[in-house]
Amino acid sequence: MIDPLTERVRELTELVDPFGFDVKIDLGSDGVIHIASTEAPVVVSNEDKPASTTLKVSATTLQAILAGRQKVMSAYMFGKIRVQGDLDKVMALAKALSA
Repeated sequence: MIDPLTERVRELTELVDPFGFDVKIDLGSDGVIHIASTEAPVVVSNEDKPASTTLKVSATTLQAILAGRQKVMSAYMFGKIRVQGDLDKVMALAKALSA
């Protein structure tokens, strides 16, 4: 399940300018999506690297977000996303992923 999610994140981040920080999306047992966005081009991988902000989310919730069926902030407010790091950075990422 992680491969199509990674590819969709890669497609969406290709459409935006780098947002100046790295993000790790921790999908638990499904793996990790790392977004290196400090310079162009943005690099998306499944490497478990350190990041300034980490989102812990299920693959199902991420899939809904990427498909436009779930808003990032409502998922956060209902506890479907846990954030380690700066919530403002999550908002920048949310804009990139909601194409």
